[in-house]
Amino acid sequence: VTRGHERGESLECLIDSLHETGWPFEVLNVTGVIKELELPRAERYDSAVGGNRGTGTVAIIHRTPTLGTLERVLGKERIYPAIVDALGCEQLYIAGEIQRGFNRFHHCERVVGSGLSRVSLSQPSGIELVWDPSEVRVRPFNLSRPFNCSRQSVLNLYAGAGLIALEMLCNGKASVVHACEPNGNASLNLKANLKNNAFLYEPRSKCVIHETDPSFLTLENCIDVVYIGGSESYGPACRALKYKGGKIYIEADIEREAAFFSPMQDRKIHVQWAMASAYELSQILTNHKRRPYNVTVKSIQHVDSSLSHDRLLVMFDILPASTRSRDMLRAVLATFSSWIAKIGVVLAVISYIQENKKIREENVFRKMHGVRPR
Repeated sequence: VTRGHERGESLECLIDSLHETGWPFEVLNVTGVIKELELPRAERYDSAVGGNRGTGTVAIIHRTPTLGTLERVLGKERIYPAIVDALGCEQLYIAGEIQRGFNRFHHCERVVGSGLSRVSLSQPSGIELVWDPSEVRVRPFNLSRPFNCSRQSVLNLYAGAGLIALEMLCNGKASVVHACEPNGNASLNLKANLKNNAFLYEPRSKCVIHETDPSFLTLENCIDVVYIGGSESYGPACRALKYKGGKIYIEADIEREAAFFSPMQDRKIHVQWAMASAYELSQILTNHKRRPYNVTVKSIQHVDSSLSHDRLLVMFDILPASTRSRDMLRAVLATFSSWIAKIGVVLAVISYIQENKKIREENVFRKMHGVRPR
């Protein structure tokens, strides 16, 4: 027994056997198969119960057409142990459909591994969070697509196991991602995930890991996009943002004032919180940069809910106040110019109609007096 499961064939051997049997799908190498299976999106956690009875590393992947084909051709008993071996984990879960309704979770099925499946995560606050990986919260980053940070620098505060950092590197095409994670166990998983999935992002892209509290970050005026998880990170996020502005994503829990609200009341509370956060960000930016900034709420996405909280993903667009004023002046001038052009066209048409009317009246007069019309 190795890593919680019986060691079987490696993923490389399975791919070679598929080539020999004339598998109808074009797969060049094991790297291509891993990419098709979306293994870079696998989330890795150190599983433990009570702090001492561990069941190893847990990985959660998503079901894809390629995975379904491999199941039919090779069988679950062959392909899943090979995937576990390739990921270096002990338990493997397949994420299914997103649950509809009040809470938005993936229903996950454990396909490899045994024993207790609860997972213990050490939080920066020192609280041990224990959860069941058979239910995984939907990725908030999927709600904000399309997301493009090509040739941009990104800061991910409280990066955890690197889910957002990997999304920014692989799908967002960021040039550099700064991942800040003060928890030692989470930073180890972050390093493992980045190492295992390095082939998926461009060689020029890189991820810099900061194993420190966000308040001790030395980054200043060098970041285009910031992804943060709470108001305690506003200061480091604003300090790291470039002078020319950028974007800030905030994923936060909003406390409800009552147990049950109508959707309209919930929406009103969400907007009020977003506007208050925008004002707070503008004040912090002004203090750090010594110049006024305009912070605009671009989108408010609802991630999931509990009985007392709503989890939101809010995007803020940040520009210096002078830039925003100049853009507004340009827009006003462009609108004024377009209206002047339209008025000119209308006046030309009116002049043409009046000229034709005058010519017709003159021709009638000429006919009445026996003069040849014009």
